[in-house]
Amino acid sequence: MGCQTDIAAKIREKKADYVLALKANQSTLHEDVRDYFDWIENEKPQGEQWDHWKSKIEKCHGRIEKREILSASAAWLEGKEKCTVIRCRCTREINGVKTISVRHYISSFDTTAENFGEIIRGHWSIENQLHWMLDVVFREDKAKARKDNSPLNLNVLRKIALSILISIPGFDPVFSAGIIAEIGDINRFTDQAGLAKYAGLVWMEHKSGMFEAQNTRLIKSGNRFLKYYLCEAALALVRCDTEYKRFYDLKYKEVNKYQHKRALALTARKLVRLVFRLLKDNRLYIPA
Repeated sequence: MGCQTDIAAKIREKKADYVLALKANQSTLHEDVRDYFDWIENEKPQGEQWDHWKSKIEKCHGRIEKREILSASAAWLEGKEKCTVIRCRCTREINGVKTISVRHYISSFDTTAENFGEIIRGHWSIENQLHWMLDVVFREDKAKARKDNSPLNLNVLRKIALSILISIPGFDPVFSAGIIAEIGDINRFTDQAGLAKYAGLVWMEHKSGMFEAQNTRLIKSGNRFLKYYLCEAALALVRCDTEYKRFYDLKYKEVNKYQHKRALALTARKLVRLVFRLLKDNRLYIPA
């Protein structure tokens, strides 16, 4: 979320608080806050109060990272309600190469520098997860939609669809994004049977006269990626939803061979009906 006056005002109207990033396009405010913290760190003036916190050194995925937070009252800012300004300095080392990034924020409330550090880190965790799904799973960066507002409209639709599937118990955000990416526009399917066929969750028919085989296999055609995502999501749903757990157990006990594989495929097929209905009606999942 960008630091914009109207956004901050709307948040405050709802009696809520914010921590908003300051960016270079807000040159005056950004420069004032940057110069203020430079002055504090260099001069350490008497009478100025600020809070300072340093994180422990963190090592993960070949990366060494250390964060440092400074926070101080922004009573000196003209035309601003009571607020706090924050400086976040992140020192990161990857493969022997060290980089230092400095970001500034403004907050409508005051707390410790350590708390601000956790709030800012939580914000970037959400940002990174969402952008990873949009860029990698949805391949937004390579999308060809460029005309007028089509990129923004598609971005909003993807986020809405993602929030719908994540509302289903046990649904992993990555699997949800994968399902949406492979389905594309749900309106291109007239019914849930068409979606199931597209996913390859339809069984071959083996008939000869009056005889109908009991052991049949899934069709070999269909989108194998969508089938994978649906099966994995169905397995997660079985662990969290009693209705789907009962359905899985029932189908598991019906045969003596390939019990898990068959029960999981049938559960995924049942899940197709739910996914189709939710996306088609544009509504969240509500347990029965």
